[in-house]
Amino acid sequence: PVPVIPLELPSYQRKENFGADETFFQIVKALAKPIDRSAQISCNLIGVTGLGFRHRDDIAEISGLLSDMGISVNVVAPMGSSPSDIKRLGAAHFNVLMYPETGEMAARWLERELGQPYTKIVPIGVGATRDFIAEVAQITGLDPVVDDSRLRLPWYSASVDSTYLTGKRVFIFGDGTHAMAAARIARDEMGFEVVGMGCYNREMARPMRALAKSFGLDALITDDYLEVEQQIEALAPEMILGTQMERHIGKRLGIPCAVISAPVHVQDFPARYSPQMGFEGANVIFDTWVHPLVMGLEEHLLHMFRDDFEFNDAAGASHHGGHGVADKPQSTSRAVGDSQPAAVEAGAVHAADTQTIWLIEAEKELKKIPFFVRGKARRNTETYAASRGVQEISIDTLYEAKAHYAQ
Repeated sequence: PVPVIPLELPSYQRKENFGADETFFQIVKALAKPIDRSAQISCNLIGVTGLGFRHRDDIAEISGLLSDMGISVNVVAPMGSSPSDIKRLGAAHFNVLMYPETGEMAARWLERELGQPYTKIVPIGVGATRDFIAEVAQITGLDPVVDDSRLRLPWYSASVDSTYLTGKRVFIFGDGTHAMAAARIARDEMGFEVVGMGCYNREMARPMRALAKSFGLDALITDDYLEVEQQIEALAPEMILGTQMERHIGKRLGIPCAVISAPVHVQDFPARYSPQMGFEGANVIFDTWVHPLVMGLEEHLLHMFRDDFEFNDAAGASHHGGHGVADKPQSTSRAVGDSQPAAVEAGAVHAADTQTIWLIEAEKELKKIPFFVRGKARRNTETYAASRGVQEISIDTLYEAKAHYAQ
C-alpha cells in the first residue's frame, strides 16, 4: 500500500523553509515508529535538503567527524530519503539536527515520541565544530575525537598579513542558521567587527535577536531586500556576508560580498568539495571571506598609487624599467565605491544634484580613502559643506567634515 499523508500546504504561504519543516514533520510523524536500536551507535542527519547551501558536502564532512568517533549514519533526511528510510529513523540512538529551519519540528517529535535526543549545536566554524563533537560525546558517552590536522587557519592567524583584516566592519544577513554561525565566526575567529546582522526567516527571529543583543545590536528580521539595502547603505560596512540578493546590493554599493546562505546562484554550487560545516568547512569559509577583502585591499593600494611614476596609467611595463610607451589611457573610470567621476582637467567636479564643486586637490585627497568607505566620505563631506553654505570643497573642507562626523 502507498502511504497517504495529509499536509498543511498553506504552511508554504508563510515561507518556504517553514513549509518544508512542517511537511517533513508530518511525514516523520506518519511513518516513523519505535524499532530496535542498531547494534553500533548510530545517528540520523536531519534537516538536509537538495537545494540547501552546500548541504551535500556538509553531509560528507559531518559523517566523517562522526565516523572518527565510531558513530555510523543511519538515515539522512529529508534529502534523498524514501518512505522506507523514514520508517528506519527509530533505529538510531540520536539525531544530528544540521539545519533547524527544515528539521527542528521533526527532531523535537522524535525526541518526545521515540526517545532520541538531538544535537543543538550547528558545527559551522572551528569553535562550533569542537563544541559539537563535545556535545555528541556527552549524548553517546563516547570519548570526543578532535582531528583538526586539516585545519589551515592557524598559519594565517600567526602571520602579519592577518592584522590587515582585524577590525574590519561586516554586515551579516541570510537564513538564521548560517547568519548566526557567521556572526560568531566573524567576531570570535576572524577578529571582524559585526556592525549589523539579521535573517529573512521569521521563525528564527527569537534566537537571532538574542544573539544580536549579545553583540550590542538590534537584529534586522525582514524578507524585504530594500530594507536590507537601506541598512547596509546606512552602516557602510567594509564587507557583506549574505545571500545572492546581498551580493547584488554589494555590487550596487561597491562593497565586497561573500555568499553564506541560500538563496544562491548556480555559481555557489561549486564542483569541488566545499562544505560549510566541520574543520574543512572552516577552511572553505576562511577562503571565501578573506579573499574579497584581500582583493579589495589590493585594489585600494592600486588606487592609492595610481599617480606614482611607476604605477600610473601612462607608465610603461615594469620589466622595461617603466620607460616603454604605454597605450594611451582611456578616460579615467570611476573607482569602485565612488559615487562621483574622477576630477577632470578643468580642476573641479560638480557634486550630483547640488551646486557644490570639488576642487581638484580635494578630489585627489578623497581618492586616498579606501574605496569601500569613499562613497560615505564623499556624501558626508557634501552634506557638511551644504549645511554651512560652502560651494567649493577644498582639502580643508574634507578634513573639517571628517572631524565633524568623528565627534
